[in-house]
Amino acid sequence: MEVHHHSHTASHQKKWKEYFWEFFMLFLAVFCGFLAELQLEHYIENQREKKYIVQLQQDLLADSTSLSTFIENESRSYQRINSLLEIFVYKTYDNKGNEAYYFARQLIRTSSLLMSDGTINQLKFAGNLRLIDKNDVAKRIMEYDKAGKEFEDFQERNVARTEEAAIQLENLFDARTFYFMLNDSNQIVRPVNNPQLISKVEHDINTLILRLQYVKGGTLRKINMAKRLQGKCIQLQAILKEQYHLN
Repeated sequence: MEVHHHSHTASHQKKWKEYFWEFFMLFLAVFCGFLAELQLEHYIENQREKKYIVQLQQDLLADSTSLSTFIENESRSYQRINSLLEIFVYKTYDNKGNEAYYFARQLIRTSSLLMSDGTINQLKFAGNLRLIDKNDVAKRIMEYDKAGKEFEDFQERNVARTEEAAIQLENLFDARTFYFMLNDSNQIVRPVNNPQLISKVEHDINTLILRLQYVKGGTLRKINMAKRLQGKCIQLQAILKEQYHLN
C-alpha cells in the first residue's frame, strides 16, 4: 500500500520589524488622537479666554463711564462742603442763612460707586484666571481689581464721617426749614428767605467745623482715588485692545 505524506506548511513567523511597525502605528494613532484632543481643548480654552476678555472690556467701559459721573458729582459735593465750611469758619451764617441751609441739607447726599467686577470675580473665584494666557494682562487685571477694592473700602469709611457731620447739624439747623426745602421730586430747593440757625453755641459750631473738615478731606481723597482708578481703567482697556485685537 502506498502511503502518501502530506506536507504541512509551517505557520508564518513574524519578524521583530513587523511587531515594531504594528506597535509604532498603534502608538502613532493614539498619539495623534491625544494631539487632536489637546488641540481641541486648547481651542476651547482660547475661546473662553476671548469671551472673558470681551466681557471684561465691557465692564471696563461701564466703569469708565461711572467713574466720570462719580468724579463730576463728587467735585460738586466738594465745592458745597467747602462753601458750608467757609460760612462757619468766617461766621457769615447770619447773612448767608439760605446758603448755609442749602449746603447743609445736601451734605448727606453723596455719590457712591460700585465697580463692575462680575467678570473679574468669575476669573478669580471659578479658577478661570489661568485662562488668561498673557501674564502681564493677568497682572494688570489683578492690580485694577485691588485698586477698585481699596476705593470701595474707603468709600464705606467716608460714609461714617459724613453721617457724623450730618448728626451735628441737628444742634444748629431748624428741622422745619429742612422739611420745606424738599419738593415732591425729592429735589432740594434753596430757601427764598434768610433762615437763621436755632443755636450759635460755639462748642457745637466748633464740632461741626471739625467734622466738615474730615468730610472735605475724605471727599477730596475719593476724587483723587477715582481719578487714579479711571487712569488704570483706561490703561487696561488699551492693553486688552492691543493684546487681543479688540474693536
